[in-house]
Amino acid sequence: MSLDLGSGGGKICFIAAQVVGPAGAVIGVDMNEEMLVLACGAAPEVSSQLGYSNTRLLRARIQALPLDRRERQAPRDGREQPGEDAPLKTPGEK
Repeated sequence: MSLDLGSGGGKICFIAAQVVGPAGAVIGVDMNEEMLVLACGAAPEVSSQLGYSNTRLLRARIQALPLDRRERQAPRDGREQPGEDAPLKTPGEK
């Protein structure tokens, strides 16, 4: 899966759609309605050219996305990272 934050007109989403292939998924998030209209308008043509549709475009504020700050992605080599169980903190948080 690929996540494009601030996806604008969708160009990077459509490139990512090719990279992840038909079995993958791409989510583009942007708050600007005009840019999303542009991206959504291009999506059917891109899907037609690729032969598959794996891109979702959503209107949302990046800072309001419901993400679990405690969740971490496993390192590519599978080894644990030092201090991995320490809680994440936002700037200014003690």
